[in-house]
Amino acid sequence: MITERQYIKDNLYDFFEELLQAQGIVDVPIIYGNENGPRPKAPLLVLEFRSTVSPGMPDYSRVNLENGEGTQKITQHTRRNMTMYGFGERAIDVLETIKSQLNADIWVDKLRNRNLVIPQTMETLENPQSFETTRENGASFDFDLTYLRVIETNPGYVEDVGLEPNFHR
Repeated sequence: MITERQYIKDNLYDFFEELLQAQGIVDVPIIYGNENGPRPKAPLLVLEFRSTVSPGMPDYSRVNLENGEGTQKITQHTRRNMTMYGFGERAIDVLETIKSQLNADIWVDKLRNRNLVIPQTMETLENPQSFETTRENGASFDFDLTYLRVIETNPGYVEDVGLEPNFHR
């Protein structure tokens, strides 16, 4: 079973790689933040998970009794806040290129085919970083990622009931 977070990581990585290649940007690797792996030399992009919100109430389907098992789907709209960082001389240009493409129909459709939507992006902020004795150009923007979380559960059901009269005097 693939986890939700891994599904998002795999699909966002593939999506952004395809978007960058379509724009002729093939020399800027993408990594995920907070994974303690080796950091490539700049320029590079870093995706980072931030907060998760599940607005509203989940939708509970009727229990499906096919094959003698009772399964129920619980569907919840979910919104994750993500940040994309860019490090290196071209960071701002690469981030702005990505942002300019996110509302284009082709990229909206490619995300929807992966059951993901980016409904909004925030402003790009310059945030240079100090590493050891050097200063590195950097920028970032936040974006919301929305999707439906679907959980299947087996709530169990009462197969039959027997009633026995019991009178107390």
